[in-house]
Amino acid sequence: MNNSLQIVFILMIVANFAIIASSRIRGCIKLLSLQGVILSLVPFSHLDIPHALFFCTLILVVKALVFPALLQRALRVVRARRETEPIVGYSASIMLGLGALIFSFWLCGRMNIAGRGGSELGISAAVFTIYTGLFIIIARVKAITQVVGYVVFENGIYLLGSSLMLEQNILVELGVILDLLVFVLLSGIVVFHINKEFDHIDTNSMSDDGSAHKGVLP
Repeated sequence: MNNSLQIVFILMIVANFAIIASSRIRGCIKLLSLQGVILSLVPFSHLDIPHALFFCTLILVVKALVFPALLQRALRVVRARRETEPIVGYSASIMLGLGALIFSFWLCGRMNIAGRGGSELGISAAVFTIYTGLFIIIARVKAITQVVGYVVFENGIYLLGSSLMLEQNILVELGVILDLLVFVLLSGIVVFHINKEFDHIDTNSMSDDGSAHKGVLP
């Protein structure tokens, strides 16, 4: 199982790079669903079979099916397709991501994670996933892409806790997933109203005085 878990961590890193490099919003949502599938395998590394199956099913349903489906629905409503003018270009994003990954490995090496019973590769992948989520929130301008970034950020938090072999409390995990579900639902509503009130969902182009409001004269 240890070798299989290493493959899971590597797949998370690859999925993060794919999200950073993708300009297609629909592609980012599909990659988010893939992350959900990958994360659903993590509980088998440190939980007994009944609890692992429970968390695997829960994560698979919520993160791989429900969240992406809600985001796909919001995407159909706003009719956005691509991040055409990101704050940070895609080539620069990949280079920054590579630097963040190297820093993650360096940091975990300094912390001597392996000597404390944790997975160095897993924690490096978790830190890189957290970075990816924050980077997407900051470096992309479409509201729906920023929602994707938030969910990726939470995926990193979950992966970090699992890699540190922290004891999982079912109520705590259910609370986190419920909070995320509410967030994605509210984000879908917000994105819908942004698209209804403005000609776009570009958060950088919304002026404070409301001059971008559809039908409102300056």
